[in-house]
Amino acid sequence: MTARRIVPAIAVALLVLLAAGKPVSAEQVLLRHKFFPPRDLVYDFWASGTATISGSALPTPARQQKPSGRQVVQQTVNGCLVARIESVDGDGNGTVTLELGRLGIEMSAMGQSAHVTLDPAQSTIEADGEVMALAELQQVLRWLEACKLTISPRGKVLAISVPGPVPIQPPRGGLLPLMLRPERWEKLLEATPAWLPQRPVQVSDRWGVRMAIPIPGGFAGQPANISVRYTLERIGQIEGNRIARIGFEGGMTQSGISVPVPRGPTRGPAARNLQLALDEKFSGQLYFDLDSGQLRSARGNITMTVQLQSTQTQEQSEAGQQPVPDFQTEFNLHFEVFPGKA
Repeated sequence: MTARRIVPAIAVALLVLLAAGKPVSAEQVLLRHKFFPPRDLVYDFWASGTATISGSALPTPARQQKPSGRQVVQQTVNGCLVARIESVDGDGNGTVTLELGRLGIEMSAMGQSAHVTLDPAQSTIEADGEVMALAELQQVLRWLEACKLTISPRGKVLAISVPGPVPIQPPRGGLLPLMLRPERWEKLLEATPAWLPQRPVQVSDRWGVRMAIPIPGGFAGQPANISVRYTLERIGQIEGNRIARIGFEGGMTQSGISVPVPRGPTRGPAARNLQLALDEKFSGQLYFDLDSGQLRSARGNITMTVQLQSTQTQEQSEAGQQPVPDFQTEFNLHFEVFPGKA
């Protein structure tokens, strides 16, 4: 090959390499939620997970002669959620209410299985073929449906409006009554930033959010730090709509949470010596409809490890206090969210 032919060939090869190195799309897009009332966004969801629980005081299946100290729980959940856009203000902030549809739960553990179906429309729970009507369930569902969220175009929940106190009386102490208090929700919303980027992005651009979630109640410990990183992976089309595929990954690690142990039947001071540690990682993909300005679908995986250990001192042991059982749970979950039928 002559020199005249070699030079053009090299130039063509360089152009091919440069073109291959460019991103799939150099288009810049401004990711924003859009609210067009009245409109119902219907989502079907499915999740399947396995929890492996190990500890010093676990029950043993009857067919096992020796305690294994380990149990496996499998669970599958499927249901429907409706996000109803009721109004939008001059700044583009939308008012949204949520409505839960039919929910099915399959669970198996220790050689036994159970099937539970929650029907909000009828306010009934069906467990293994037995149907129960619950008046309290109907009151709670109506209360939840009357709650209103105000969401900004960048996806931050600005405010929550509730129709009054929760219409149930949960037992005193523990996390349940704390999570049912609207003032707790407001503190959580204040700590949660907008998830969409401030500026336009193109394929391969990244952005992230960090938040510190306070530990509720009297549990000691620093706030739980959560970080999420997003990446615009691709811009394409699904059923004629422009869709941005956004990858996400993140996690949360928190240790040193002191959990009070209730006083036992024997005499002696309560042993406040349980330490809780959490380690959570998650990743997946979000499919955001650029034309409608709303999430179209999502899929991902969550891995969580929860450790609850006793730090009982020698003095407490000598005083006759029973040792507190220790537990460790490893939970793996895969979930999918996709468009449902109105």
